Amino acid sequence: MNPVITSRNNERIKEIARLNEASFRNEKGLFLIEGAHLLEMALAHGVVQTVVSLEKIPHLPETIEQILVSEDVLKKISNQKTPQGIVSVCRQLTPSKEFGSRILFLDDVADPGNVGTLIRTAVAFSYTDVLLTEKCASIYNDKVIGASQGGIFSVNLAKGTAKTLETLRNEGYAIVVTSLKASVPLQELPKLEKFVLVLGNEARGVSREVEKEATHRIIIPMSNIDSLNVAVAGGILMHHLSGK
Repeated sequence: MNPVITSRNNERIKEIARLNEASFRNEKGLFLIEGAHLLEMALAHGVVQTVVSLEKIPHLPETIEQILVSEDVLKKISNQKTPQGIVSVCRQLTPSKEFGSRILFLDDVADPGNVGTLIRTAVAFSYTDVLLTEKCASIYNDKVIGASQGGIFSVNLAKGTAKTLETLRNEGYAIVVTSLKASVPLQELPKLEKFVLVLGNEARGVSREVEKEATHRIIIPMSNIDSLNVAVAGGILMHHLSGK
């Protein structure tokens, strides 16, 4: 085992810290996670490359690099105010092109907390896939990872476009879109066995290009207020469509 690294200017540490930058993260095909719980999930998924920690982590596979550091050095890498003592470097996830019967489609959902919460909720209600358009918050953003509570490892995450929805519609999926135009109340939606639930951007909702692929337009009836946070609305809709 190498000695404890105590210099924030160590070249290996500086390289790992740069993975907090989206462009460098994507260039290297890597991302960071923090804490023992996420490390355990990432190990089960087989994507861990390096573990940086204050203490040696027992029982790690020999193929995984371990780096011991001081608290000051760990703070350089961590995005948390109070680091949990472990930061792991992981290989970016490989999306599957095979989709299940329940799909969540996020159309330019920009807030990382919303994206992470929606991924976590999708896992809770047995959605097999989450498709994200280009302008969604990155699934490797630390706030997305934190809000997902490790959900990024429990569901297939892939890119999505209006063309993707057209293909899925032609394959027999119902495309359920939240919309104010020609919509029916959620309670009137028939039971669907194979569907895509589409949620839109926080400010403008679902884009016209995406909405035109809808087979069902729905609205959540509510009183005293005209809209809900997209993550809250998504939770209500995912629960209802899951039949639970």
